[in-house]
Amino acid sequence: MGLSGPVNTTSRYARDEGIVIRRTEFSEMDLILTLFTRRRGKFQVIARGARKLGNRFGASLDLFNFCEFFLYTASGMTNLVQAKVERSFRDLFERREKWISGEYLLYLVDKVFEFERPEESILEELLSLWEKMLALQDAQLKCYLLTLRFRVVLLLFSGLSPQLSVCMQCGRKIGHEESFLSLSRGGRLCRECRDTGEEVLLLSPFLGAVLGYVFSSPCESILKLSLTIDQFQVLDELVSLYLSYHLEKKIFPLGRFLEQMRKNP
Repeated sequence: MGLSGPVNTTSRYARDEGIVIRRTEFSEMDLILTLFTRRRGKFQVIARGARKLGNRFGASLDLFNFCEFFLYTASGMTNLVQAKVERSFRDLFERREKWISGEYLLYLVDKVFEFERPEESILEELLSLWEKMLALQDAQLKCYLLTLRFRVVLLLFSGLSPQLSVCMQCGRKIGHEESFLSLSRGGRLCRECRDTGEEVLLLSPFLGAVLGYVFSSPCESILKLSLTIDQFQVLDELVSLYLSYHLEKKIFPLGRFLEQMRKNP
């Protein structure tokens, strides 16, 4: 399925604001950049001469910068003419857990969204989470919880959030009890309604309660959750699996993303 939409055409010259979500070397001097902006969403541009020492772009093409982009489109790929930094989040690089968590949000945007669909609310949510990461003192688990928050936002935004308060089969309210999460039905099943022929995920009373809490609470409340790293990892896997199933795209959990980063630093 995925998040898709109509192509947004542009005039030859355009101005937009957004972030770089991916950089790819192209020829000896150029870069191909994947941008995520207010007006166009995700799209690619070529930055000619961006690999040259002392190039005109400076730090504006680095990750964790919110920039103003000046673009030119004639035929073929859009050219990035100029860019300037409006807000910098580069202090995320000072702590490894902040850097990895911040980059994971870029990975999610790149994986989830199709090209040429404006999603300004998602861009604003990402910037807000970067701001919160910068302000964190007890960084590791709280940073990780912010990556969980972003996945919840993506599901809420796309209308795919699971039904967690009542049984999808009988409609009975599910309290503090063992239950099951059905990916295909998009919600919880009580023990009595579990179909043994259906693939479901076991939810302990604690996990069911926490999962319901993260889908119904604001970001500030989620940051107050008292979880161990092991408990977070279970949620990390579960939410990513649910997101992957309903978007029909393989979305790595944060733990797997960390492993990939270690292999390809």
